[in-house]
Amino acid sequence: VVVSLGSADRESQRVKINANKYIWMNVNTGNHPDIALFQLASHAPSSSSIRPIRVPRLNQEHFKFEGAVATAVGWGGVGGGRLSRYLQHTQFNILTTSQCNLGDNFICSQPPSGSRGPSLEGGDSGGPLIITENGKPTLIGINVVVVTGAGLRYQGSTRVSSFLRFIHEVTGIAFR
Repeated sequence: VVVSLGSADRESQRVKINANKYIWMNVNTGNHPDIALFQLASHAPSSSSIRPIRVPRLNQEHFKFEGAVATAVGWGGVGGGRLSRYLQHTQFNILTTSQCNLGDNFICSQPPSGSRGPSLEGGDSGGPLIITENGKPTLIGINVVVVTGAGLRYQGSTRVSSFLRFIHEVTGIAFR
């Protein structure tokens, strides 16, 4: 597996690093999303386009982030089955479980009220859902699904805080 880093343009040069291994927690049945971790063969260089991101704190393991404003990032579809050349991002409001309940391991979001702006599309799966905490980006979700029906449209993302213990067990990283 090769991981590409640091480009907002799919046709430009980017850093490519081999992954020594990856661990996939496949619980994608019913209301259980999946999550994968990659161990890179070398350290990722730091640059203006490659920066670390925090995950939620361990005491946020059951936190739902309801009411927060988050940014989703991805290569989304631009029509005709094509992906965007340029990395895209848009803001979403995190919904309450009464507004959308895909299960405890998901975060539901949708564009701001009244907005008919962009939503997640094909090519966005696996992209980050990010909030800013104390001025620093925090990865709260991994985009996985768009749900429509009965006049509703919202995004479902794997809730990263549901998997903090799994991430610790696999990586040995101690969480704050």
